[in-house]
Amino acid sequence: MPPQNILTRSKKQKALALFQQHRLHEAQALYEEICRADRSDVEAWCQLAAVQGLLGAFAEAEHSCRQALAIRPCAEAYYYLGNALIAQNKLGEAVV
Repeated sequence: MPPQNILTRSKKQKALALFQQHRLHEAQALYEEICRADRSDVEAWCQLAAVQGLLGAFAEAEHSCRQALAIRPCAEAYYYLGNALIAQNKLGEAVV
């Protein structure tokens, strides 16, 4: 496991707990910190996108999804990206 992942593991657990408690602004701040610390953490980028989408920050959620997809394509990132694009009325991009 890379050192960054070891350092961020407990933060990710705390961020998930905040998310599950619907403390979305706090979860967002922690996921942003995690993504800054380990820019290759696809799971953290996806979770950040999920939180951003729930907060109505769809352009930010789109950016987070694209960050995740640039690292490694995964169904979760595509799902959140589609939702963010639809919410921004970017239907042509959402279909592709």
